[in-house]
Amino acid sequence: MAMAWMNLATAITFLSYYLSISIIPASTTSSIEAALGPAVLILIALVVFRRREWKGRVDLWSISIMMAFGLLLAGRTWQLSDRSTGSAAAMIGLVLAVAAGSGMAVVVLLSKSFGKTNTSPVWVTAHRFHLTYVLAALAWLVSEPQVPDASELVTLFVFGVFAVVIPLFLLQVGFQRADSLPAITLVALLPAMTWLAQLAAGQSADAISLLLIVGVVSASVTFTTRQASKRVENPT
Repeated sequence: MAMAWMNLATAITFLSYYLSISIIPASTTSSIEAALGPAVLILIALVVFRRREWKGRVDLWSISIMMAFGLLLAGRTWQLSDRSTGSAAAMIGLVLAVAAGSGMAVVVLLSKSFGKTNTSPVWVTAHRFHLTYVLAALAWLVSEPQVPDASELVTLFVFGVFAVVIPLFLLQVGFQRADSLPAITLVALLPAMTWLAQLAAGQSADAISLLLIVGVVSASVTFTTRQASKRVENPT
Protein backbone atom coordinates (compact mmCIF):
# COMPACT_ATOMS: atom_id res chain seq x y z
CA MET A 1 0.00 0.00 0.00
CA ALA A 2 2.87 2.36 0.82
CA MET A 3 4.27 1.93 -2.70
CA ALA A 4 0.87 2.76 -4.21
CA TRP A 5 0.84 6.04 -2.29
CA MET A 6 4.46 6.61 -3.34
CA ASN A 7 3.48 6.15 -7.00
CA LEU A 8 0.62 8.63 -6.62
CA ALA A 9 2.77 11.21 -4.83
CA THR A 10 5.57 10.82 -7.37
CA ALA A 11 3.18 11.30 -10.28
CA ILE A 12 1.66 14.41 -8.71
CA THR A 13 5.11 15.85 -7.98
CA PHE A 14 6.66 15.30 -11.40
CA LEU A 15 3.69 15.96 -13.66
CA SER A 16 2.68 19.09 -11.72
CA TYR A 17 6.25 20.37 -11.81
CA TYR A 18 6.76 19.90 -15.54
CA LEU A 19 3.35 21.31 -16.39
CA SER A 20 4.09 24.30 -14.15
CA ILE A 21 7.43 25.13 -15.78
CA SER A 22 5.71 25.11 -19.16
CA ILE A 23 3.60 28.04 -17.91
CA ILE A 24 5.78 30.05 -15.50
CA PRO A 25 9.60 30.37 -15.14
CA ALA A 26 11.27 27.18 -13.95
CA SER A 27 13.12 29.01 -11.16
CA THR A 28 9.79 30.33 -9.85
CA THR A 29 8.25 26.85 -9.86
CA SER A 30 11.30 25.38 -8.12
CA SER A 31 11.31 28.14 -5.50
CA ILE A 32 7.63 27.81 -4.65
CA GLU A 33 7.88 24.01 -4.55
CA ALA A 34 10.93 24.19 -2.30
CA ALA A 35 9.56 26.96 -0.08
CA LEU A 36 6.18 25.35 0.61
CA GLY A 37 7.32 21.71 0.70
CA PRO A 38 8.76 21.82 4.27
CA ALA A 39 5.61 23.47 5.65
CA VAL A 40 3.41 20.83 3.99
CA LEU A 41 5.69 18.10 5.35
CA ILE A 42 5.36 19.43 8.91
CA LEU A 43 1.56 19.55 8.56
CA ILE A 44 1.22 16.04 7.08
CA ALA A 45 3.59 14.52 9.64
CA LEU A 46 1.65 16.16 12.50
CA VAL A 47 -1.88 15.36 11.26
CA VAL A 48 -1.38 11.95 9.62
CA PHE A 49 1.55 10.42 11.49
CA ARG A 50 1.09 12.28 14.82
CA ARG A 51 4.79 13.13 14.67
CA ARG A 52 6.52 16.46 15.25
CA GLU A 53 9.26 17.00 12.69
CA TRP A 54 10.59 20.33 13.97
CA LYS A 55 12.90 20.58 16.99
CA GLY A 56 12.31 24.10 18.25
CA ARG A 57 11.07 27.59 17.49
CA VAL A 58 14.09 28.40 15.34
CA ASP A 59 13.15 25.55 12.99
CA LEU A 60 9.62 26.90 12.69
CA TRP A 61 10.89 30.41 12.08
CA SER A 62 13.24 29.20 9.33
CA ILE A 63 10.46 27.27 7.59
CA SER A 64 8.08 30.22 7.98
CA ILE A 65 10.62 32.56 6.38
CA MET A 66 11.08 30.16 3.46
CA MET A 67 7.31 29.95 3.03
CA ALA A 68 6.98 33.74 3.15
CA PHE A 69 9.59 34.18 0.41
CA GLY A 70 7.81 31.54 -1.66
CA LEU A 71 4.46 33.29 -1.31
CA LEU A 72 6.01 36.66 -2.18
CA LEU A 73 7.57 35.07 -5.26
CA ALA A 74 4.16 33.70 -6.26
CA GLY A 75 2.75 37.21 -5.89
CA ARG A 76 5.57 38.65 -7.99
CA THR A 77 4.90 36.07 -10.72
CA TRP A 78 1.24 37.06 -10.71
CA GLN A 79 2.24 40.73 -10.87
CA LEU A 80 4.44 40.17 -13.91
CA SER A 81 1.81 38.15 -15.80
CA ASP A 82 -0.24 39.67 -18.60
CA ARG A 83 -3.46 40.90 -17.01
CA SER A 84 -5.59 40.15 -20.08
CA THR A 85 -4.36 36.68 -21.04
CA GLY A 86 -1.61 35.65 -18.64
CA SER A 87 -3.20 35.94 -15.20
CA ALA A 88 -5.25 32.75 -15.45
CA ALA A 89 -2.31 30.83 -16.89
CA ALA A 90 0.00 32.17 -14.18
CA MET A 91 -2.47 31.09 -11.51
CA ILE A 92 -2.60 27.57 -12.97
CA GLY A 93 1.20 27.46 -13.00
CA LEU A 94 1.38 28.60 -9.39
CA VAL A 95 -1.25 26.07 -8.25
CA LEU A 96 0.70 23.31 -10.02
CA ALA A 97 3.89 24.44 -8.25
CA VAL A 98 2.09 24.16 -4.89
CA ALA A 99 0.84 20.69 -5.87
CA ALA A 100 4.41 19.68 -6.76
CA GLY A 101 5.67 20.88 -3.37
CA SER A 102 2.90 18.98 -1.57
CA GLY A 103 3.63 15.81 -3.52
CA MET A 104 7.32 16.13 -2.75
CA ALA A 105 6.55 16.34 0.98
CA VAL A 106 4.66 13.04 0.79
CA VAL A 107 7.50 11.46 -1.21
CA VAL A 108 10.04 12.48 1.45
CA LEU A 109 7.92 11.15 4.33
CA LEU A 110 7.25 7.84 2.57
CA SER A 111 10.92 7.52 1.61
CA LYS A 112 11.90 7.86 5.25
CA SER A 113 9.40 5.13 6.13
CA PHE A 114 11.01 2.85 3.55
CA GLY A 115 14.40 3.72 4.99
CA LYS A 116 13.30 2.71 8.49
CA THR A 117 12.31 -0.72 7.18
CA ASN A 118 15.69 -1.08 5.41
CA THR A 119 14.04 -1.20 2.00
CA SER A 120 16.63 -0.84 -0.75
CA PRO A 121 16.67 2.58 -2.50
CA VAL A 122 17.25 0.67 -5.73
CA TRP A 123 13.95 -1.18 -5.27
CA VAL A 124 12.07 1.99 -4.33
CA THR A 125 13.47 3.93 -7.30
CA ALA A 126 12.63 1.07 -9.66
CA HIS A 127 8.97 0.94 -8.56
CA ARG A 128 7.92 4.47 -7.61
CA PHE A 129 7.62 5.82 -11.17
CA HIS A 130 5.18 3.31 -12.71
CA LEU A 131 2.14 5.61 -12.52
CA THR A 132 4.22 8.60 -13.63
CA TYR A 133 5.39 7.09 -16.91
CA VAL A 134 1.95 5.63 -17.65
CA LEU A 135 0.29 9.04 -17.25
CA ALA A 136 3.14 10.75 -19.13
CA ALA A 137 2.75 8.28 -22.01
CA LEU A 138 -1.00 8.93 -22.15
CA ALA A 139 -0.41 12.69 -22.19
CA TRP A 140 2.12 12.24 -25.01
CA LEU A 141 -0.27 10.11 -27.05
CA VAL A 142 -3.14 12.64 -26.90
CA SER A 143 -0.92 15.62 -27.76
CA GLU A 144 -0.32 14.82 -31.45
CA PRO A 145 3.15 13.42 -30.78
CA GLN A 146 6.06 13.54 -33.16
CA VAL A 147 8.27 10.46 -33.05
CA PRO A 148 11.90 11.54 -32.44
CA ASP A 149 14.62 10.40 -34.82
CA ALA A 150 17.58 8.24 -33.80
CA SER A 151 19.88 11.15 -32.85
CA GLU A 152 17.18 12.70 -30.66
CA LEU A 153 16.60 9.35 -28.97
CA VAL A 154 20.30 9.05 -28.17
CA THR A 155 20.34 12.59 -26.76
CA LEU A 156 17.25 11.90 -24.68
CA PHE A 157 18.76 8.67 -23.38
CA VAL A 158 22.05 10.32 -22.34
CA PHE A 159 20.33 13.25 -20.67
CA GLY A 160 17.80 10.90 -19.09
CA VAL A 161 20.53 8.82 -17.45
CA PHE A 162 22.78 11.64 -16.24
CA ALA A 163 20.22 14.39 -15.58
CA VAL A 164 17.28 12.32 -14.33
CA VAL A 165 18.00 8.72 -13.31
CA ILE A 166 21.26 9.21 -11.40
CA PRO A 167 20.19 12.41 -9.55
CA LEU A 168 16.83 10.88 -8.61
CA PHE A 169 18.50 7.75 -7.30
CA LEU A 170 20.90 9.81 -5.18
CA LEU A 171 17.95 11.84 -3.89
CA GLN A 172 16.15 8.61 -2.98
CA VAL A 173 19.17 7.39 -1.02
CA GLY A 174 19.35 10.72 0.80
CA PHE A 175 15.62 10.86 1.55
CA GLN A 176 15.73 7.36 3.07
CA ARG A 177 18.77 8.06 5.25
CA ALA A 178 18.36 11.70 6.33
CA ASP A 179 15.76 13.22 8.63
CA SER A 180 12.73 14.28 6.61
CA LEU A 181 12.63 18.01 7.35
CA PRO A 182 16.32 18.79 6.67
CA ALA A 183 16.16 16.60 3.56
CA ILE A 184 13.24 18.45 1.97
CA THR A 185 14.64 21.82 3.07
CA LEU A 186 17.94 21.10 1.35
CA VAL A 187 16.05 20.74 -1.94
CA ALA A 188 15.51 24.51 -1.74
CA LEU A 189 19.03 24.89 -3.16
CA LEU A 190 17.59 23.76 -6.49
CA PRO A 191 16.07 27.15 -7.49
CA ALA A 192 19.51 28.76 -7.57
CA MET A 193 20.74 26.13 -10.02
CA THR A 194 17.54 26.50 -12.07
CA TRP A 195 17.97 30.27 -12.22
CA LEU A 196 21.57 29.90 -13.44
CA ALA A 197 20.36 27.45 -16.10
CA GLN A 198 17.76 30.00 -17.21
CA LEU A 199 20.44 32.66 -17.57
CA ALA A 200 22.62 30.27 -19.57
CA ALA A 201 19.65 29.63 -21.87
CA GLY A 202 19.37 33.37 -22.52
CA GLN A 203 16.21 34.06 -20.52
CA SER A 204 15.85 37.48 -18.93
CA ALA A 205 15.94 37.82 -15.14
CA ASP A 206 13.65 39.88 -12.93
CA ALA A 207 15.67 41.49 -10.12
CA ILE A 208 12.91 41.25 -7.50
CA SER A 209 12.22 37.60 -8.33
CA LEU A 210 15.94 36.89 -8.06
CA LEU A 211 16.11 38.50 -4.61
CA LEU A 212 13.17 36.37 -3.44
CA ILE A 213 14.83 33.22 -4.82
CA VAL A 214 18.01 34.18 -2.95
CA GLY A 215 15.85 34.54 0.18
CA VAL A 216 14.48 31.00 -0.20
CA VAL A 217 17.96 29.58 -0.77
CA SER A 218 19.49 31.55 2.12
CA ALA A 219 16.83 30.36 4.55
CA SER A 220 17.45 26.79 3.38
CA VAL A 221 21.22 27.09 3.85
CA THR A 222 20.76 28.58 7.33
CA PHE A 223 18.38 25.82 8.38
CA THR A 224 20.40 22.90 7.02
CA THR A 225 23.68 24.31 8.41
CA ARG A 226 22.07 24.57 11.82
CA GLN A 227 20.79 21.00 11.57
CA ALA A 228 24.24 19.74 10.56
CA SER A 229 25.81 21.55 13.53
CA LYS A 230 23.32 19.86 15.86
CA ARG A 231 24.23 16.47 14.40
CA VAL A 232 27.92 17.10 15.03
CA GLU A 233 27.28 18.23 18.61
CA ASN A 234 24.80 15.43 19.35
CA PRO A 235 25.21 12.43 16.98
CA THR A 236 22.37 10.55 18.64
